[in-house]
Amino acid sequence: MHIMRPILFCFLLLFCISGAFASYPAAPSLSIESKKNNSQLKSSFRPEQKVKIGAIRKLIRKQVEAEKTELALLLILAVLVPPLAVFLKEGQINSRFWISLLLTLLFWLPGVIYTMLVILSPQQA
Repeated sequence: MHIMRPILFCFLLLFCISGAFASYPAAPSLSIESKKNNSQLKSSFRPEQKVKIGAIRKLIRKQVEAEKTELALLLILAVLVPPLAVFLKEGQINSRFWISLLLTLLFWLPGVIYTMLVILSPQQA
């Protein structure tokens, strides 16, 4: 039971972090006038344009789902094998990888926290 507490704590932390960055659709609040404008806008598109717009929306939706799946897998790896998660996120062995490896070897929990920070930080150009 003593070993289970840190594991449960990490999964709870993972659950809270992943829920904090989840995106939820906003409730649409359309007035009557904006509904009219929206219907006029939709009717102004030609059928070919509607097909192209639909295809673009599908591609964007697929890309967003793939990114969410990748992020979820990286967060799971961050709990299990933190340096591997950093390597997969960065694509190379760099200073972030070595810091994660050192923190994981010394104390497992700081390595996990650091790896989650690396994974959830915005991409640097």
